[in-house]
Amino acid sequence: MWCDKETMEDCLGFSVYTETLSELALEKDLAPLTIGIFGDWGSGKTSLMCMIQKYIDYKYKEKVKTVWFNAWQYEGKDEIQSALIHSILHKLKESQTLSQELQGIYDQLKEKADVFKLAKFITKTALTLTPDFNGFLDCFKQESDKLTDTMESFNKDFQNFLAKLNIERIVVFIDDLDRCMPDRVVEIFEIVKLFLNSPQSTFVIGADIEKIEYAIGEKYKEGTKEKSRVVRDYLEKIIQVPFSIPEQRPEDITSYVNILILGKYLMPEGWQALLGIRPQLIGKSQDISSSFFDWASAQETKIIPDKKGALEELKVIKPYVALLIRGLKGNPRQVKRFLNILELRRRIAATKKIDVKHDLLIKLLVIEYTWQDFFKNLVDTYDPTTGTSELLREIIEIQKSQGKKKIEDSDILKAAFETPGLIKFVLDAPQIDIDLDLSPYLLLAQTALLPKKLPAYTTSEEEVRNISNVIAGVDKIRAIAAAKQAIKLPPEIIEGIVRKLQGDLIANEDPRIPVHIMLGLKEICRNYTNLYPIVIESLKQIDPKKNEALAMIANDFLKEAGQAGISGIDDLQKKFEESSPIISALKQKR
Repeated sequence: MWCDKETMEDCLGFSVYTETLSELALEKDLAPLTIGIFGDWGSGKTSLMCMIQKYIDYKYKEKVKTVWFNAWQYEGKDEIQSALIHSILHKLKESQTLSQELQGIYDQLKEKADVFKLAKFITKTALTLTPDFNGFLDCFKQESDKLTDTMESFNKDFQNFLAKLNIERIVVFIDDLDRCMPDRVVEIFEIVKLFLNSPQSTFVIGADIEKIEYAIGEKYKEGTKEKSRVVRDYLEKIIQVPFSIPEQRPEDITSYVNILILGKYLMPEGWQALLGIRPQLIGKSQDISSSFFDWASAQETKIIPDKKGALEELKVIKPYVALLIRGLKGNPRQVKRFLNILELRRRIAATKKIDVKHDLLIKLLVIEYTWQDFFKNLVDTYDPTTGTSELLREIIEIQKSQGKKKIEDSDILKAAFETPGLIKFVLDAPQIDIDLDLSPYLLLAQTALLPKKLPAYTTSEEEVRNISNVIAGVDKIRAIAAAKQAIKLPPEIIEGIVRKLQGDLIANEDPRIPVHIMLGLKEICRNYTNLYPIVIESLKQIDPKKNEALAMIANDFLKEAGQAGISGIDDLQKKFEESSPIISALKQKR
């Protein structure tokens, strides 16, 4: 399994950014400076910041101090600003014995930090960032000129403190700011601008830019047009150098997947060797996965003790890497999460002795992750009796007919065929057989992504209505699947469903609905022959001339009823046969 925490190891090629951003953070001509490291959730912001901190600590440890501050840890506390100042002061004092003079300055800074309860007196004026001195007076009952002196003297004392400690620069890394509430986001920005704006200070802030913009917009509510300008101007005042993490290239994600898999098998020296040769493996050929496979094959067992297991896993995952890249949009955390879910399911299957094929397990997980709507429809149309999916069955039958079988009256089937790449992936190897029992795979799926368990209806009236409504819906595949799912219910509930559908069959004006109801009733009555008479009573009230499709299905239904031993239906069957030109033509042809 792979940990979701940030890493110091460069598995994604971030080294091309690390050195440049580190040197930029210490650029004298740019001080004071705030750098924004922007990226989506899981894009690697925290890992990149860790690498920058590691680089600075290693190369400039004598003259530069770095501080890591996780803003989200203080989300529920009132004094997030004071906490940030105290974190910085603590880092400066760390591992040092202060002289009496320096201890005095340190104590003064701590005292002033406690005074700065910014949340209570910072003005809502985003552009000027001017303190609200009335707020000062209300909070501390001190005169405004004394508070002004306190604010001004803090920066002087802070710069003096750094100079006497012989520290040329302090670099503060603020992480997880985008997880905070809007007020907290703005409070952090205010303190960056107002209280630690000294030439020796650099701030590196990691966040999702859209969430930061939203937080600022919420804090300073203006008209729609004005809000956009206010947010833009505010950020430009705070963030001098924005850096957005580029979306990972396909070759980077391909190498990342291979590195993660090999990482489980490598000894420490092998791990460092792999990261060191990563650039060459990426640039060696167009088939990057093969490059990693060849590298692993050439290693001794002291580097990869279980070489056979490593090579087998690399081989199995290779066909699906391209799908992961497209489906997960090059997001490193999503890739790691996918592999963790796969590993979890493999372990559960092994422990519980669940019989699954590894290649199909991966394929279905790719579908689940990449095409979530389709996977949900697959589950919704799952028949617990046979373990098959009505939706999957239709897709395979349409493909086998080579265009002869048309797409049925089903929105979910049409949506599947209109989704780019989906049908090809479903039908490509490894082949999913039309009668494949999906039960073990869907059982494992419950352990991770699905918010609900597989269909398991209760005996409540509400559930009876729900099933009946699906059968009497506009989607044919859902209707048939719901009828098959209903067969496992207690007999009294099934009878309730049939009686409700009996009324819908007569009353519905949409010509598709009676057809779907009739298909559903056929499935149910095949298993519960005692319910045939209820449906037959409804058919006596229907004019077959008004719905040719319904007449054909009803005719088949009546034939099956006769074969099941139901008597007294000859006249009704004749009525449906004579009223349908298609049935009559077929009968004459025979």
